[in-house]
Amino acid sequence: MATTAKLIGRVRYATGQASQQAFTDDAIVGHLNRAQEFLLWTLMVGAMPEMTETVTGTLTNSRVALPADFAYEQAVEVGSPLVTARPIAITELDAVDNSRIPQWEASLEQPWYYIWKNAADGAVRLHILVGDDDADDAYALRYVKKPAELKATGSDPVWNERACDLLVEFAAMRVNENIGNHAEKRRRMQTITNRIALINSRFVREGTRHEVRPAWG
Repeated sequence: MATTAKLIGRVRYATGQASQQAFTDDAIVGHLNRAQEFLLWTLMVGAMPEMTETVTGTLTNSRVALPADFAYEQAVEVGSPLVTARPIAITELDAVDNSRIPQWEASLEQPWYYIWKNAADGAVRLHILVGDDDADDAYALRYVKKPAELKATGSDPVWNERACDLLVEFAAMRVNENIGNHAEKRRRMQTITNRIALINSRFVREGTRHEVRPAWG
């Protein structure tokens, strides 16, 4: 399994920066952390199952706080048995709240959800609409989590080996940018783009819903 120390060593080897005189370990770890953010928003969820999580509980007034490590949702379910809720745009909430069209009416059989800052709580909340503003039904939130910040010592990545290769490539790209080697920076960025496209292509199946972000996309 990859460790932060090994990733730092691989970046140094790839860029010829063996000494900390030019780039400290902390500087390289900073690039690795930016690489984590980049992968989180470019890889399809199916390619990074280690970054997924599920939480369950009960609603309070039809809403619930988001997990501290929440990045974006993959699926929202509510009720007993659980029914998958559909996302709704903020600009269309009136269609659900005051709908005269049965196909849009919120219920436990046809739930909707949105994520927005709640004025009463003063914080961002997951709102699940089931036709009852005081709903306390069971829910499940399946989401992609933010990776923990890496440190030069005392922390290791949770990514799979293929993703760790991309972390190293991205950090090496940033180091080349720092030293002004823009041709090498562009070459490595193209390599990263090509690899991500190849990885993601494994999770695209024409005519079926695939594990893209979010699940309903």
